[in-house]
Amino acid sequence: MAQIELSSISLTLVGGLIYVLFQIVQNLYSSPLSRYPGPFLARVTDLWAVWHGWRGDLAHTLAALHTKHGEFVRFGPNRLSINSSEALEKIYGFKANTLKSKQWYLNFASDPRHPATNTEVDPALHKRKRAFLNKGFTSTNMKLLEPKILDVVENWERRNEEGEGGIRSFLDGCTTVYRYEACLSTSHGYDRTGRI
Repeated sequence: MAQIELSSISLTLVGGLIYVLFQIVQNLYSSPLSRYPGPFLARVTDLWAVWHGWRGDLAHTLAALHTKHGEFVRFGPNRLSINSSEALEKIYGFKANTLKSKQWYLNFASDPRHPATNTEVDPALHKRKRAFLNKGFTSTNMKLLEPKILDVVENWERRNEEGEGGIRSFLDGCTTVYRYEACLSTSHGYDRTGRI
């Protein structure tokens, strides 16, 4: 009886080891991403990216890898980092015809049942939501906001010279003015002292 249990455990371990080795070989040689350079461990498992993410140096490490390997770097079995403004435009640009990852964008949605414009992955719904927002970003509307934003900048410069400024007060002022002007056509909530 003990002999049967030992052999079934051994068989399970050997089967697991064969599966892991198969996955490693597949990730290294059969994957569509196998032609892209990257660290050996990163090409085999996502643990490499998890480790660098946990350490907080993933962005710097990827930048160094791009310097070493060029525009494309593989940093996981199914992950490719692309350092290209043209690729960014093709993937995320206004006329991009790529379906975004629902799983990834839902991480940023405050309510996954009702995604915002920036987290909507359905192209038709995103287009409808974007059309509504585009009105606020026309050249005419941006020109109307310019004097109010310049007022915030001048006010911030004055407060900064007096020692009361700081980047936070500047950004708070700019975003508050824009939010109220774009949504309500008034600068309600922002006074000349820069306080909200």
